[in-house]
Amino acid sequence: MDKREQLDIAIVGGGVAGLALGAFLQDSRWNFHLFEARSAADLTGGAALAMAPNAMWVLRKLGIAGQVTKAGSVIRHYHFNTWQGASLKIVDMNPLSKGWGENAWCVPRADLLAALKGKLLPSQLDLESPVGQILVDAKGLLLDVPPEPVRARTLVGADGAWSIVRQHFWPIPAPTYQGFVAARGTLKWRLPEALRDSVMQIWGPRGEFGYAPMGSERVYWFATLPWSNPEQLPDRDHLMAHFRGWCQPTADLMTATPDPDLLIHPIFDRPEGFTPLTHPVTLIGDAAHLMTPNTGQGACQSLLDAYVLGTLLGRGHDPAEAFSTYRTIRLPRALFVARLSRNLGHIIHHPSTRLRVLRDRLIALAPEFAVRRGMAKAVGTPPALKI
Repeated sequence: MDKREQLDIAIVGGGVAGLALGAFLQDSRWNFHLFEARSAADLTGGAALAMAPNAMWVLRKLGIAGQVTKAGSVIRHYHFNTWQGASLKIVDMNPLSKGWGENAWCVPRADLLAALKGKLLPSQLDLESPVGQILVDAKGLLLDVPPEPVRARTLVGADGAWSIVRQHFWPIPAPTYQGFVAARGTLKWRLPEALRDSVMQIWGPRGEFGYAPMGSERVYWFATLPWSNPEQLPDRDHLMAHFRGWCQPTADLMTATPDPDLLIHPIFDRPEGFTPLTHPVTLIGDAAHLMTPNTGQGACQSLLDAYVLGTLLGRGHDPAEAFSTYRTIRLPRALFVARLSRNLGHIIHHPSTRLRVLRDRLIALAPEFAVRRGMAKAVGTPPALKI
């Protein structure tokens, strides 16, 4: 493709949402191109991702489910424990999977991105291509992309939490810091046989720790803890101090994780929608509905966005019409999950000991089906699309 010619669709962002949209557009009639500011190396790192049944359903439609899960682990049970090691609840995930016809998985983030990227032609993706100014004129949209500007009829912002596209067309509201940070790590570790198909989530005083298998010889772990300054992040010593005294293998996993595989990020969200424009522009993924990691649905909702918008465009809908229908179908649902995730984050990190005791008691006393029903609210049901 000669980018000097006008594109039908310019996609800004080559993360999960942007790559998945490009994959769904591969056999469409639209002339599209992706512009990603990061390098190839930046897109091969990261820890792991929880692929709930809704995400696996999308990956199956793209024909890459087997490739993505090759180095991952299927998740059939979800354990809730106290920080002292007492079991609160074990949830069988199989009934949750039936509605989608897919199991949940824990997979390497790099493998997901590689599989999505593999669905594109090399000529359809430019890396290290940050978009600067975006101009609207009588000819359409003009994107300031090095080495020369690019014209496009329509624009999809898939460029994450600090989306340039969103800042240009919808500058308010900005992402809101939620008062806590997330740490993640992967390492070589062999879990007991009984936990090789399970997520373990441990709730304690103002924080959580969890882990899951990622293949037979590796483990992915995650933790969140309150932190006041998002610009000056805690280090490993701060993590160890906060989680001192928690049941094993909390400290062992943190200690054994190599420095390059320990990731710490401040957590922002933005469970706010965006209004329709007269210009043919829309948002998908974190740019549209940035959420905290507490429901494990960030990447899952991004994939669903790409499926709905890509399917509408692939069926020949005019982009402006497809953007409107996509927004109607996806935005209310994704924002519901974002608010659900924010609320759960507040409960996990609340300073009240009384609230923590009540939280643990409620989950221990609740029937398993009731806990699973709460989890199902985030996973949802397959979107119905009409031609």
